[in-house]
Amino acid sequence: MLSVAEKQRAEAFLKPEDRERYLLSHLWLREILSSYEPAVEAAEWCFRHNRFGKPLLDPFQKKGFWFNLSHSQETFALVCTDLGSCGIDVEEQGGTALGEGVHDLVFSKEEGACFERLLPEEKEAYFYRIWTLKEAELKALGSGLLEAALTEIDFHQEVELEKESYTFVKEGAVYWQGYEGERSVVSLCLLNGGEMIYPKVHSLD
Repeated sequence: MLSVAEKQRAEAFLKPEDRERYLLSHLWLREILSSYEPAVEAAEWCFRHNRFGKPLLDPFQKKGFWFNLSHSQETFALVCTDLGSCGIDVEEQGGTALGEGVHDLVFSKEEGACFERLLPEEKEAYFYRIWTLKEAELKALGSGLLEAALTEIDFHQEVELEKESYTFVKEGAVYWQGYEGERSVVSLCLLNGGEMIYPKVHSLD
């Protein structure tokens, strides 16, 4: 069912578990896309990529439709919408060492100041909430992490640690953040002009 390019990408993974996750997520992606466009069989979907590697649908198969896929360990998240370009990121808490070097690469000045004022038990959740929001925004924009200065993106006024999930609008985009399971943080960014509309999010774990 997968394309030659997808199979080649899967074979490039060194760890069998990473290869299996990639194959599973892309098979699932094709099935979900066909649920939105039954005229296209799951095996028939064609993808193109922008210069940063973001996958896009062939407009001849379904025009004006966007998707984005993310996975972390055994959790997969997929957003599909006809509302505008979108990005989604899921990260399992605990997978990154929270040293000062990481903070310097990720946090804006204001976010770093907020982080320092938090209780020790709050810092991990804050880091992953900030990180996933930034990654979701960059994926919606279609740009790569290497091209972006993460410290220039700031969410210190928007992150709400006390809430399980919440939505906000910022600079013409809608954001949603919440949890999948007990430890996986999920963040979504939709570039739709800031109208409070929610795209469809699918999850698999």
